[in-house]
Amino acid sequence: IPIVGAPPGAEIWAWFKPNEQQDVTSRWKSFVHELGGLLCASLNFLDSN
Repeated sequence: IPIVGAPPGAEIWAWFKPNEQQDVTSRWKSFVHELGGLLCASLNFLDSN
């Protein structure tokens, strides 16, 4: 298997259903935090743009 260099990082896409109790930003932060915990990754330190 050839070794190919690649930059570190991740790209995450998600669609949220409308929710009147929480704004999208807080739901996104919670989602990324929980996903990072499942994958043992520091996803919350990645750029959120």
